[in-house]
Amino acid sequence: MFRIIANCSEFDCDKLIERLFDMVKQMDEQGMLDKLPGGMKLPPFVNAKMLTMLPGSQKLALISKGLTQEKGRMLPVLQRLLGGVLGNVSIRDFDIQTEVAPDALVQFRLDVAKLDADQAIDLLIANVMQEKDIPEILGEHYDAQLSMENIGFYMHGQPEETKEYLVVRTMSVGRAKLMAYLEKMAQTQEVQMKISSMKFMIKETE
Repeated sequence: MFRIIANCSEFDCDKLIERLFDMVKQMDEQGMLDKLPGGMKLPPFVNAKMLTMLPGSQKLALISKGLTQEKGRMLPVLQRLLGGVLGNVSIRDFDIQTEVAPDALVQFRLDVAKLDADQAIDLLIANVMQEKDIPEILGEHYDAQLSMENIGFYMHGQPEETKEYLVVRTMSVGRAKLMAYLEKMAQTQEVQMKISSMKFMIKETE
């Protein structure tokens, strides 16, 4: 299991707010919101345009709350998003925080429960890793004979725990490419964002 933390210094979510509003409005009309604590209701005079005119901090808080409440629907979307980098992954949980640091207008946390490490290795070698990164990825285990031609054979031959570590390490070293990829994928969902930093960490299986 490992965790990905991404800090966004810019996050333009007006289009996303409009989509979320339409979804919540449909749920309201179908009576699905009546089952929520407090009998949540949307005033009939509220529309998506009014929400997008809110101050930035209020909009981000609205997005954070909406996405958190819709975890069940969001997890498959996030898994597809990561799928382009890691292949088949299972995301256990995610969290969104707003204004947590000067460079983090929005912070996303993803907890990956499991993945096909061999598939992830192949995708990372093809799309993220560069030959100059190999010494930094392997650290004290680096062998000068390793290159892009044979690094896959080396990584596939490691124990499962080591493979997961190498996957996380490769993402960490190649974070610039990952940040650009995620920004581009966000654009396909009509969200404009700028990722200022990313961190990756191995977590103990709970």
